[in-house]
Amino acid sequence: MAEKVEGLAALTRKLRLLDEDTRKMIRELNLAAAEEAAKVARDKVPIGSSEYDEHPGALYLSIKAKATGSAAYLQAGGGDSGPYAAPIHFGWPAHNIAPQPFLREGALEAEPAIVRQYRFGMDALLHKVGLT
Repeated sequence: MAEKVEGLAALTRKLRLLDEDTRKMIRELNLAAAEEAAKVARDKVPIGSSEYDEHPGALYLSIKAKATGSAAYLQAGGGDSGPYAAPIHFGWPAHNIAPQPFLREGALEAEPAIVRQYRFGMDALLHKVGLT
């Protein structure tokens, strides 16, 4: 469920003026959220369930939590560590591969924990920038 964020415009103006320590705090908060989603997503990875899974567990190991100052996201696959991530996640009907959206499902299942992390972290941030 989406929630309305009150005071977002004031927060956005203040965020543009933040010092490096505060910007780092935001990146770390985003990374913690991504790591929570990655942890759950890893539990949802189909291991050894595909003819393309030459290295069982490679897709599991390829899931990475990533973050910037404005986003948290997951990355999976790539190179030899899981070149088949997209066909497994999104499916590939021409090859009879059904979608198994482990990243999306992981993020959705982790949402309550992520929201709690953000609420705690944003409360600390708002206090730091003088909005509470």
